Amino acid sequence: MQRGLIADATHLDMSFTTLTHKVRRHVEDHNWQVAVGKVCKGVCAPLYTRADYRIYRIDVSRWSDASVAPPEGFAFRMLTTSDHDGIAAVEQYAEWLSGQLHDMIAAGGLCLLATCNGEPAGFNLATFGGVYMPLVKVHRTFASNAAWSEHIMVYRHFRGRGLAKQIRRRMFAELARRGTRYFYGGAETWNTTSLGLAQSLGFREIADISFRRILGVKFHFIRRVPASDPR
Repeated sequence: MQRGLIADATHLDMSFTTLTHKVRRHVEDHNWQVAVGKVCKGVCAPLYTRADYRIYRIDVSRWSDASVAPPEGFAFRMLTTSDHDGIAAVEQYAEWLSGQLHDMIAAGGLCLLATCNGEPAGFNLATFGGVYMPLVKVHRTFASNAAWSEHIMVYRHFRGRGLAKQIRRRMFAELARRGTRYFYGGAETWNTTSLGLAQSLGFREIADISFRRILGVKFHFIRRVPASDPR
């Protein structure tokens, strides 16, 4: 009985820690309003859940010979399985990657880390083959010449210095040199900042995936995005 109580207490502590990390990340990525909205959605999830996710794609083949330098004051490095400090830095921010990034890199994933005076400033994680889009509960297997952007972010106090675009461009070049042609990514349709960044880099918006769960019953809707469709 005592062991069970200890286990329950540990689980509650881990859940609270995970929630705290998620709230902190949403505040850093967006603002308090978005963070509170995410928490409210989580509370209501057993009864009703909805998400609308826009998928975009770019042909990176023309970047195969590109040399992309980081903005002044920053450095780039592609993480390896032996880069324990870099892996820990990424996992500390993105709690959903905790304990997984090493294996994702070992399986062929690419994680580009940007630093400033040794301090983590941002990253982009790309994977290949089978991927899972948790917001819309969709599994997808990409062709051998395609990659999926799992996550890209720049820490709040390093924004406004062109870092996100250069992280993306360096990843384009790295993917192209490894024989990848298409790079896919996605963002919720309300996230005009993320979608605007993608559009400014040449990504083409191709589809909207909508997910609804009402009292446990799941619904998926997929709609092609016309080239002239506004966000």
